[in-house]
Amino acid sequence: MQFYLETNALRALGSEIEKNNEVLEKSYTSIFSLFEISKGIGRSTDSDKRKKILMKLKKVELKFIELMPLEMIETAFVDTIDTTESEHIHKTIASNMAGNSISANAFNEIARQYESNTKIFQSKITELYATPEPEPEKITMNLEIMFSDPSPSDISALEKLPKDAHPSRVAMEYFKREDAPLFYRAVTGNYSLGNEEIMEMYNNSLDLFFFAYRSFNLKRRCLREAAAKNDWLDILHTTYLRSYDDIIVSDDKIFETILPNINIMSVMEFKDLMKQ
Repeated sequence: MQFYLETNALRALGSEIEKNNEVLEKSYTSIFSLFEISKGIGRSTDSDKRKKILMKLKKVELKFIELMPLEMIETAFVDTIDTTESEHIHKTIASNMAGNSISANAFNEIARQYESNTKIFQSKITELYATPEPEPEKITMNLEIMFSDPSPSDISALEKLPKDAHPSRVAMEYFKREDAPLFYRAVTGNYSLGNEEIMEMYNNSLDLFFFAYRSFNLKRRCLREAAAKNDWLDILHTTYLRSYDDIIVSDDKIFETILPNINIMSVMEFKDLMKQ
């Protein structure tokens, strides 16, 4: 079990982050969280606070994953990827951590791209789901299909799950069959491989991300809700939950609705853990 401190948690913890070395050793963050803190420096009224957070993190030497979300998605399928994006961001963040400033044109361009993508995602989800309730439609139930035996592949996948696996793991086994090929093609642009070939490459490290992505869409669809401004960025944080028992530490309410309860911890609960 490890604790992933996303942006919200890093800001809320402040100086308390170094109170328990044993817990700190089991904790980590990401360059994406540091990126979200850094991109407001010079643009927000709390720029000094953001710089202090970065310098505090450097002091306590909190571990962090050095890849950005889309790079994380790509590494779930292949070993060698282009890390230009994370390298540009790392240089700017390292400078901010040291209290210096450098030319950050590449960093700013990446920030603009993420901001653009969040708006596109928000618009797309809102257009798809925040619509008037449609007229009721009649559905014909095919009992033969409903009660037919599951396919051998379905049974095989579920039989491999540990006996004490959380129920959410069953859903993940189904979600990834569609989502792994979908996201592989989206980030690599490679459409030459079939679904089975892609699944053979996939290392299962995005299962919680797929679950979060599906849960988000299902909730918006059922409740006919619009997407909020930063929903896509929040969902991308789940790419850093690489193991089934990793826990995201955050007070952002979105995670309560898109992740299994065993993978969520509030900032207050994390603070209580550090006091032990």
